[in-house]
Amino acid sequence: MTAMERALLMDLFDKREAGCEFVFTGTKGSPIPYGHIYRQFGIAQNNANIKNKIRFHDLRHAFASNCYDEWWKCFRSSKATRTY
Repeated sequence: MTAMERALLMDLFDKREAGCEFVFTGTKGSPIPYGHIYRQFGIAQNNANIKNKIRFHDLRHAFASNCYDEWWKCFRSSKATRTY
């Protein structure tokens, strides 16, 4: 995540309604329905003329894989692991 992306998300997080645990919410602070997210994701792909459609779940998997890869790089290069 870039510094700009983090700053944007933190700004949204700070502006959420008091007591709400979600960053992205509906108009009354309730969670956004999954169907709405998937529908908008499909519309965004169509608007971007993406021919090989991806599923929203694919993004979650890619994010998890990238996080693991970054963690592993840090773990392998850590001085603490050299003693093992």
